[in-house]
Amino acid sequence: MISNSLPIDAALRTRAQRVIPGGMYGHLNVARLPPGYPQFFARAEGATLWDVDGNAYVDFMCAYGPMVLGYGNREVEDAASAQRALGDVLTGPSERLVELASIATMHAVALETLQAERAEAIWREAHERHPELPEVVVELPERIAA
Repeated sequence: MISNSLPIDAALRTRAQRVIPGGMYGHLNVARLPPGYPQFFARAEGATLWDVDGNAYVDFMCAYGPMVLGYGNREVEDAASAQRALGDVLTGPSERLVELASIATMHAVALETLQAERAEAIWREAHERHPELPEVVVELPERIAA
C-alpha cells in the first residue's frame, strides 16, 4: 500500500533536490514516481523493505532482479563474509576465478544443448503439422555434439 504520509521521505526528497541533479540518479528519479510512493528506504530483510518513515512493503521487484534469494539471506551473507575474510580486492585473481569459469562454461554448454534440442523438437513438430516444409538438418557445435 502506498502511503500519503511520508514526512521523512518528503524531507529527504527536498534535500536531494538541492544536492543531486534531478533529486535522484537514474531510474529512481522522483519525477517518475507516483504521488505517495516512497523514494528512500531504510532497511530490508527477506522480501520486505521498510521506508525511512517505517512503513513495510513486500518487494515484488526483488531490487530490480538481483535479490532472488531475498535481502540478508544468511547463506549468501556467510559466503560473502568468508570470501571477504580471504581478501576483498587482491592484486590478481584467486582460484575462485577458475572455479566460477568452469561452472559458467558447464552451464552455458548445458543451456546451449537444451536450446538446440528445443529448436529441433519445435522444428520436428512443425514439420509433422506441415509436411510441405523443407527438411532441415541441425548440426550441433563440436563441443556439444561430443
